[in-house]
Amino acid sequence: LVAAGVRAVSRPFAAPGAAFAWLQYLLLALLPLSLYVGARRLGLAPIAAGIAALLALLPSGAGDLGRYGLGYGAFTWRGSGLFTQLVALHLMALALGEVARALDSGRGRVHAALLLAATGLAHMVVGYVAILWSVVLALTGEPGHRSTRLVRLLGLGVAAALLVGGGLLRDVLSADPVCRE
Repeated sequence: LVAAGVRAVSRPFAAPGAAFAWLQYLLLALLPLSLYVGARRLGLAPIAAGIAALLALLPSGAGDLGRYGLGYGAFTWRGSGLFTQLVALHLMALALGEVARALDSGRGRVHAALLLAATGLAHMVVGYVAILWSVVLALTGEPGHRSTRLVRLLGLGVAAALLVGGGLLRDVLSADPVCRE
């Protein structure tokens, strides 16, 4: 949907391929910013969040430049990166920060659920990773508040599942000719 929206907006002045290339470039360039914002929401100090964001720019020592990994190099070497995976990485960084905030304070639960659902809809595997990390965040919080965090996580998970399920159900029903009648 993001790419389709950019294509529709840029149609009068740019070719679809050029608009998509610029979108991919902007997503790559803004990945450290999303990581910084997500790290700040996780509770990292500004300097620690900045270091975490800058580390995303380094290629992996294991040779990430030639593979389909999650590292920054996988998106820049020979075009091997996947667009939906890149969008989902932005969403996951923001979602995990919002989930941590929602689990700790109880505020921003709707926003956290929306970001979790958007992450899952952008890329299924990255969505699963975001859910698993949300469980880790709930379990590793302060021991005295673990039950509260787990209840909040359950609420986030149900809301995100309803959002994802509603979107998928709508897609299935709109594709079936019998259901359209």
